[in-house]
Amino acid sequence: MNKNVNRFDQKGQIILEYILLLIIGLMAASLIKTKLIGSGEDLDKMGFLRQKWIKIMLEIGKDQPN
Repeated sequence: MNKNVNRFDQKGQIILEYILLLIIGLMAASLIKTKLIGSGEDLDKMGFLRQKWIKIMLEIGKDQPN
């Protein structure tokens, strides 16, 4: 009987570890999304990628002949 209880504890531990890893992964993805993409229309609230993309678009939009 002791072996059956031990198996149940191990299954519970595996499920708990999976859930914790899932939560950590979601938190990391959320943090990366916020820092890279950001939200809002203000340039200050935008993430790194959106700021760079807008600066590139504005530079292309100037269409200065060289």
